[in-house]
Order: sequence, then structure tokens, then C-alpha cells
Amino acid sequence: MSTLLRIKQAYPGLNPGQRRIAEFFLGLSFEDLNASIDEIARRADTSVASISRFCKKLGFESFQHLKMSLSRDLREETVAPLPLFLPNDEPDLVIRKVFAEAVMNLQDTEQTIDFNLVRQTVGEIVHCGAISFLGMGGSGGVAMLGSQLFTHLGYRSQAVCDPYAMLVGAGHAQPGQVMVGISHTGRTRSVVEALEIAGENGAVTVGITNYRASPLADTARLVLLTACYEGRGHIAQSNSIIPQVAIINILYLLAASRSAREVQERLERIEQSVRNHLRILETERSKRNGTGT
Repeated sequence: MSTLLRIKQAYPGLNPGQRRIAEFFLGLSFEDLNASIDEIARRADTSVASISRFCKKLGFESFQHLKMSLSRDLREETVAPLPLFLPNDEPDLVIRKVFAEAVMNLQDTEQTIDFNLVRQTVGEIVHCGAISFLGMGGSGGVAMLGSQLFTHLGYRSQAVCDPYAMLVGAGHAQPGQVMVGISHTGRTRSVVEALEIAGENGAVTVGITNYRASPLADTARLVLLTACYEGRGHIAQSNSIIPQVAIINILYLLAASRSAREVQERLERIEQSVRNHLRILETERSKRNGTGT
């Protein structure tokens, strides 16, 4: 994971003084890294000791180690300013910022997520007897999409968005089942508690969250991380939906690719049925327009 991503990941758990240091480092240019720790402390309106503690909190032995790692990040790519949303933004600028933020979140998530854990998760899913997706709010919508996709593959799949139903389902969980908890903060109590109960009952638990240091990440057996910077001026929880959906799609496509031939043929028949019954075909449109024969 890049140093910039490590700073973004740690941001929500920092105190106000540490956040100020984080924001300073996130805005640095490659040339700024030539400054000494005393100069950076002065410019960031903090102390040398605070910067040293910040570096150790991120896992670096010293300021020099952080600076060397950060220099590699800044040398490899031009870091664009984070797209904050302001009340006086013109509509066209808001549109561009929304797309820019979505692209940035997806790119950062691609760098953050552990591909080996993704493959391991898919391996558990393809051998499971049932799969449940747990989420509330925006994450509940992602859970519903996950359930729909895996039902399409023939899995016994469900989305659970009610706290009481989560706990009941977790209480009945058994080995051979997979429960996927989705929470941007990783602190949604009902999702975390349901995964904990399901894990105690032998189910495979998967967490999709933005924060490695969160109760959900501590509870789930397999953790798939998104990377949405929670800066000022926008709601990170809504932005996290896009990379969450991307992860669900990855799991679906990899599971589909490992399905038996008869399952793939069944999918083709289902898609044909959907086209015939739920979509307006060209012949129908011609008849409605009076151009049919």
C-alpha cells in the first residue's frame, strides 16, 4: 500500500492535531520533501515531536523513513488535489468532481485490496451452501445487489438489512455458510455482532469496510478493504458505495467463471427469458410506432 493511502486510511482515527499533519502530508509536492522536519513542523503548525509520533503511528521508524516512502509515491505519480465540494461550486464543476472522486476511490481501492484475500473469499463462496449479505443504509443497497447477483448464479442467497433479522440469521448460521458484512466505517453494531455470532457458529465471515482498524475488520475472518478518503466537504459513506459495488462484482464474476458448464448454460437461458419477458424488443417497438409489418 502506498504511503498516501496509509495516511488516508488512518485519517478517521487521528486526533485533530494528527489530522492537521496528515492533511499537510497529503498536500505536499515532491519538491516540498526537501524540507527538514523542523521546517515541516513550522509549516504544519505543529511540533517536531508530534510529527515523529505521527510517523510511528503509521508504522514508520522515523520521519526520514516516511519521507523516503512518500517521495517514491510522489515521484511515480502526480497527486491531484482531493475534490472537495463547496457550496458555491458551479454545476459543471460538481459533475466533474463527482466523477473525479469516483475514479480516485476506485483506483485507491485497487491498490489497497489484497488480491489473495479476494481469491480466498471466492474459494469459500463457490463451496458454500448459502451466502448472506448484511448491510444497512447505503451498504444495505449493496447487500441487496450482492444477493441478487448470487441468486442469479443459483446460490441460496439473501440480503439482510434489518438488525433483528441479522442476529436471528447469525444465530442459525452453520459451517458451510458465508456471511458478508458490509459497513463503510466498520462500526455498524448489528453487522459486527451478527458476524461475530456467525463466526462462533462456524460460518465463514467476510467483512467489506474502509478501515483496517475497525471492529468489523477485527471480527471478520476475511477482510476486503475499500479506500475512500474521508476528507472535509463531502460524505465519504456515499462515495464508498462505488468501490463496495466493484468488490461485489469482482466476487460475482470470479464465482461465475468457476461455475460448472450447466450453470453457465442455465444463466444464458435466464438471460434470454429476461430479454423476452422484461425488455421491450425491437419488434414490439416497431409495432408501437406503427412501422411493423
